[in-house]
Amino acid sequence: MEYSDIINEIKKGRIRPVYLLHGEETYLMRKLERAIIDAVLTPEERETGLFILENDPDPSYLTSLIETAPFFGGRNVVVLRETALFKARKGTSEAETGDSQEKEDDGTNRLLGIIARIPDYSLVIFSVSGKADKRRKLYKIIEQQGAVVEISPPKAKDARQWVVEKLEELGKRMNPDAMEQFLGLLSMMPKISVSIIHNELEKVALYVGANKTIARDDLAAVMASAPEVNIFEMTEALSRKEIKPAIELLQSQLSAGEYPVKLLGLLAFHIRRLWQVKELATGGMNAKDIADALKIHSFIAERLLRQSRGFSADKLKQALLQLAGADRGLKSGRASSITLEKIMIDLCSRES
Repeated sequence: MEYSDIINEIKKGRIRPVYLLHGEETYLMRKLERAIIDAVLTPEERETGLFILENDPDPSYLTSLIETAPFFGGRNVVVLRETALFKARKGTSEAETGDSQEKEDDGTNRLLGIIARIPDYSLVIFSVSGKADKRRKLYKIIEQQGAVVEISPPKAKDARQWVVEKLEELGKRMNPDAMEQFLGLLSMMPKISVSIIHNELEKVALYVGANKTIARDDLAAVMASAPEVNIFEMTEALSRKEIKPAIELLQSQLSAGEYPVKLLGLLAFHIRRLWQVKELATGGMNAKDIADALKIHSFIAERLLRQSRGFSADKLKQALLQLAGADRGLKSGRASSITLEKIMIDLCSRES
């Protein structure tokens, strides 16, 4: 199941006896934990009915928490974070099933039994960063008795939805050009995180104060130090072959203490996408087709398509190869930030 599915279930009053939350988006994992807890326990009940455990306690202690009825009535909620119970066992292959491979001790077997028959007065939430192993017996039991929820970072094409939802929560709205700027900045990130979206919007909301509308200048004032902002502007300058402002933006990030390797990675990510867009456009795709193929928002595809027109496919490919070499050089100490400047100059130079 997905995050939105469980949220909708909670709103309708359906609460499962056991949940497994796993994936890379820890921010949403904690938010879903809170939503489940809020649906089951009042603030007063949490003092005696909420148990949050880290890593792996003794299985007998965990089962006793689940089995013991609340002293004052109501329900117990047991949250177990970062357990090893869902990690792949060493020496097992993808083809091997949990039923044939797992040999559990008595304590773990007792835990498996209690999860399969959780008392009505208890609810259990397992939260695990990373991907859970579907072959594990406990995974299969939770899948049958409760809900397994994989929480992954949002796709670029879904970023707008998360931004709009957070703005509604904050009681703010964005001008169209500010929205385009913010989504464009997110598109510079190889991996979008909901926590980044929420944190940046909360900072902007504080900055504008009582003003209900967020303008592009407000974003610029709050996010000026973010490397994605400068890379966004830098690539715009590169697409116009304006090398001087592009290098000035690079230098401003280096002067602020940003690591050259990180800036190189952001630049390589963008150049790679320009190359992809160039190839797709050459194959006859329009902006909408490209957006669907790359799973990005249509206006981002349009911007990338516009930028890609300033470069040939060979020029973009050459820049990627140069950036790969610079990455090795920077990590081994054989290159410096000047290498990045040279690559940018080559990118903007006329082709023979």
